[in-house]
Amino acid sequence: MKLSDDKIQLKSKLFYHYFEPIANRLSEIDYAIIKGEPLSYYAYGDFGKRYFNDIDLLVSKEDLKCVRAVLEENSFIPVRDDKFARALSLGYAHQIIPYVKRIGSFSVYIDVNFNIFWGEYTGEQVSVKEFLNGTVLMQIYNCTVKTLSPVKFFIQLILHHYKDLNSIYLLSTQKTIRLSLFRDLYYYFVNNVSNIPIDELMKCCTNYKINDYVYYVLFYTCVLFDNEELKKYRDAFRTNQGELLLNKYGLNEKERKEWRIDFDTRLKNGILYDFIKDDLSEAEIRNIEVNRKIFMSE
Repeated sequence: MKLSDDKIQLKSKLFYHYFEPIANRLSEIDYAIIKGEPLSYYAYGDFGKRYFNDIDLLVSKEDLKCVRAVLEENSFIPVRDDKFARALSLGYAHQIIPYVKRIGSFSVYIDVNFNIFWGEYTGEQVSVKEFLNGTVLMQIYNCTVKTLSPVKFFIQLILHHYKDLNSIYLLSTQKTIRLSLFRDLYYYFVNNVSNIPIDELMKCCTNYKINDYVYYVLFYTCVLFDNEELKKYRDAFRTNQGELLLNKYGLNEKERKEWRIDFDTRLKNGILYDFIKDDLSEAEIRNIEVNRKIFMSE
């Protein structure tokens, strides 16, 4: 059942009430809240305007030990805590096992991400320490947190969306190709375009070697939302490789496959496993089940 804005705001206030002591402890390290309430504020002008399940943190791998300690000091525990799950998430994913704090029947979830890319990424990595340079402070209810600068916020959002649109695991287990994903990006863009100068964005993305992914996400956003300024950004990022990605899914060249269904069909259907299962290898099917056990343990 879809929650009203009032109920989302109430949920958010509770989440950030329990996150406040963590934010205070983490104020001396580099981190950023990504997506979630910062995205709600920047895209829609207020908190509680989009549904969320957790608070997402971005930190460097070097600071994971500190973050874990602070979470555990505040009675957050991993939703699943065994050596296999920890090793697999660190080795093959972009985040550690989610943390949860249970207060009666209410649960507060925190995801800790240590990479702006995905576990399957085979390109040149970006230093998360460097990516976190220039974070800005944001007041979410009574909690002061750090979030990304506008250009890096936009980049992180695009990379997150590219992952959701192309992950074989997510396509097989969740409805990740959805209108709300593109709507979030569109409204973030139109309400913050003055803070996302195209020259700065292009310089940053070229340095990170992600222009193909930026083009992919902007292309499909423009399919759904007609905006001349956004089209200028899309066209500026057009590459031959980006064009080739448009009818493919998968997060690296080794696993990339051609879609058998068009974008409209992808958007209008839910979990797409039945549309892609015939293209998957036995190893990929096993990998889906392993990840399901780790990240959907509840």
